Amino acid sequence: MAMKTHLLAHPDIADGLISHSKNLFKLNNSIIHECDIQKSRLFKVACGVGVVSALALITYFTKY
Repeated sequence: MAMKTHLLAHPDIADGLISHSKNLFKLNNSIIHECDIQKSRLFKVACGVGVVSALALITYFTKY
């Protein structure tokens, strides 16, 4: 509501505000995309550690 009131009082800043809002939306989407990539990488590393740990345990228990 405050933004609407401000735009009504100063209509000359509307184009700049819209441009800024679009840029902010793009930056937020970039951050979300980067978080998804990192989550995927972390999952792959965790799976790799799990497989290696399982193989190590199997090897250990088959020797003893």
